[in-house]
Amino acid sequence: MTVLGRKFHRKTFGIDLNFFDNRLKATFDYFIKDNTGMLVNVTYPGVLGGKSPKTNSGHLNVKGWEFTIGWRDQIKDFSYYANFNIGDTKSLLKEMEGADSYGAGWNAAVNGYPLNSYFLYRTDGYFKDQAEVDRYYALYGEGKEDLTGVGAGSASRLRPGDTKRLDLNGDYKISGAGNENSDLQYLGDSNPHFVFGFTLGGAWKGFDVNAMFQGVGKQYVIRNDWMAYPFQTRTANQNPTYLGKTWTESNPNAEFPRLTTNANLARWNYQNNDFMMQNNRYIRLKTLIVGYTLPQIWTRKGKTGKKYVFTSLAMIYGKLPVFETVSIRKWEQPPTTVDTRLHVLGRSV
Repeated sequence: MTVLGRKFHRKTFGIDLNFFDNRLKATFDYFIKDNTGMLVNVTYPGVLGGKSPKTNSGHLNVKGWEFTIGWRDQIKDFSYYANFNIGDTKSLLKEMEGADSYGAGWNAAVNGYPLNSYFLYRTDGYFKDQAEVDRYYALYGEGKEDLTGVGAGSASRLRPGDTKRLDLNGDYKISGAGNENSDLQYLGDSNPHFVFGFTLGGAWKGFDVNAMFQGVGKQYVIRNDWMAYPFQTRTANQNPTYLGKTWTESNPNAEFPRLTTNANLARWNYQNNDFMMQNNRYIRLKTLIVGYTLPQIWTRKGKTGKKYVFTSLAMIYGKLPVFETVSIRKWEQPPTTVDTRLHVLGRSV
């Protein structure tokens, strides 16, 4: 398919299966979508004047799959069902002008990588003593680069308990240049993966219950706001997540590096380091409906026909802590809005 110069090539494969008189059903679909004429910005010499138009010179490839399975049956007066679905997509940017380099943290588009990629510093724990700090400066201090902000002779010099960033390319520099000379490493993307949901329900003599759960199996995030790490903003309230979990001489095996109010050292210790990435996976109860269909002998007298009364719990925004889990660490910020769970009591005729 071609739209305004963009060419879409899509291939889809699928299979449908039915078993046990259609009580058990399953489907699987796999697709490949290739956009070989994606509209992108290009750069022209400034002597041309004006703003350069977009051209059909981008190339994006997306692959994905979805699996569903469901069971529905009835035993005398009791009927029930259960359905489950899960899917995932992966993107790959193959060609886009001006997208060959990357920076530390989140990057929207980098050639050769998925959209919304994370490039982070790999670390090897924390300095255990001053001798280890001195050896680090002896190896990498001459190259400066990222060590410029935490130089050996400055007030922001590294100390025991600070983070050890790794020299991945072996050039004796700690660099976030974002190219082949960089010590940044691709560690994943921020797109939601393994998005799933399942519904359960049953009915018995007029009563029925229906529940829907929804979740994400993998979604990497790096916090970058004022609560992201200790003293990211010195004049604001601090995130209590780190209390009692930072490096001290009496706690050298702590989960996090030492606390410091020095802005340069705080950035070095926490910002865009591999241990700051979290998998924001979760599962939550999205809706729960309990209902009852009134017997016709009751409604016939009122000449109102068939009536159904129900109560519903709907998650419009927020979360149910008992059903929702976030792996690795909790990064809770003070609530800025009220929890808006919606309870509905109604009837349908």
